[in-house]
Amino acid sequence: NPWGRFFIRLPLLAVIFDYSENYLHWHIIQAFPVITPFSIGLASYFATTKWLFIAVTIASILLTGAIRLERRTKPVSK
Repeated sequence: NPWGRFFIRLPLLAVIFDYSENYLHWHIIQAFPVITPFSIGLASYFATTKWLFIAVTIASILLTGAIRLERRTKPVSK
């Protein structure tokens, strides 16, 4: 199922963006007091994207659980 493969990769993408955000924070601290707006903006982008992937992951888990529960409790028609 192509959608299943897509949703399985969402947590991995969140991890990649989290590591990227952490690296940029480390880089900003090391470069202090020379902080560029680009570095700050990029770190903010990575943080926002990470939380977006986390939210979509949680939503997909809840939606999948609701669909499976609905299918399980659905009466069988003859």
